[in-house]
Amino acid sequence: MNSRQLAYDIIKDVIIYGQYANLALKQNLQLGKERDQPLITNIVYGTLQNQIYCRNQWLKHVDRKIDESVASFWICRPINYYS
Repeated sequence: MNSRQLAYDIIKDVIIYGQYANLALKQNLQLGKERDQPLITNIVYGTLQNQIYCRNQWLKHVDRKIDESVASFWICRPINYYS
């Protein structure tokens, strides 16, 4: 499996489905190549650590309604944040 896709799937499990990051990594990390495991871990934890900042920066530049799947991923809940 592609390392970036695996990292995305783990992040989605954490943000949307409420799984704990360390448990999601433990369960899914072996699906990636051994040499890519540190990269996957850094992508997951880095994204989660900076999610609030990235979300707030992103929302400043959104001026139209966005796709529901994108909103649920970055905003963590499908509510109207649009003007």
